[in-house]
Amino acid sequence: MSETDKFIAMVSAKVDVDLRLSEFQSCPMLVTPARQVLNAKFPAIDFHNRLDAQDPADFFESWMSAELRGL
Repeated sequence: MSETDKFIAMVSAKVDVDLRLSEFQSCPMLVTPARQVLNAKFPAIDFHNRLDAQDPADFFESWMSAELRGL
């Protein structure tokens, strides 16, 4: 067996590199087929739209009172 441990040599290796962020140019190489999603896998309701109230405060009050009544 050799005197130097390969793992220790790997983790203690030092490299002098001059790599500036301003010189970075991305090169995307991921290629995937395009897919069209016609409908969602699961039904969902966007709760944040508050579509049933003109004033969000009115909706929040009715929602909170309904939640508290259920407790």
